[in-house]
Order: sequence, then C-alpha cells, then structure tokens
Amino acid sequence: MKCPYCEQEMRLGTLSGDGRKMLHWKEGGKKASFGDLIAGVGKVRGVRYSLASFKIDAWYCKGCRKIIMDAEVDE
Repeated sequence: MKCPYCEQEMRLGTLSGDGRKMLHWKEGGKKASFGDLIAGVGKVRGVRYSLASFKIDAWYCKGCRKIIMDAEVDE
C-alpha cells in the first residue's frame, strides 16, 4: 500500500496492547514478543492507554511515521 501522505510503500503489521504495557506495532501478523517488550522494539509513542486489550491490523509508513488502520465506529 502506498502512503497517502508521502507516497512511500507502507508495511502491514499488527498494533497490540493491553493497558499494562506500551502500545506496539509488529510487522506481519505477529504480536510483540516478551523480548520486544523489554527492548522497546516496535514501541509506539504518544498514545493514551486504557485497560482493554486489543490487536488490530495496521499499515505503518517509516518515512512519515504514520499508522493507518481500518475502523468501524458505532454512532
């Protein structure tokens, strides 16, 4: 997928978190490993946390540091 902001190629991965740990993005369908959590690999900054755990597919652009994900919001 091309980034709509800078036109570079984006990488598909997974955003995951559970409120106790930092939010992480991991390329592919894998969840961040224990070693990743300790080393801070894939850590996403600037996020507010809650107690709910989640895992969702998301595209990441290394060039402009944007994450894009599909969402359906109930109104």
